Amino acid sequence: MNLNLIYDTQSKLRKVALYNDDDIVEDTQYEFRVTLRNFGKWYNYVAQLDRTFDMELLEENIYTSYLLKFIPKEKREKVYITEKVKLEYYTLQKDFEGEIMACC
Repeated sequence: MNLNLIYDTQSKLRKVALYNDDDIVEDTQYEFRVTLRNFGKWYNYVAQLDRTFDMELLEENIYTSYLLKFIPKEKREKVYITEKVKLEYYTLQKDFEGEIMACC
């Protein structure tokens, strides 16, 4: 188990020094969101396996999990598949009629 992943990610987060949305440009914002998610995933994984007894790390995990909710997600273009997929053949058949009995 490599605890350095958590501490490396923690140092990356502290380098950003986030104060408000204007401080981070879009490219950096995406990287920051990814780093926040990675920090949370690694911390939660390690916390399930071993006790770290690092209260500062726990507080940072709580803070970053709430912070992640407030950073806007990357806007994605909606894809409409109705124009791209054509349904030519479709049949609906009844295979069974009756009660489904429980085994127990």
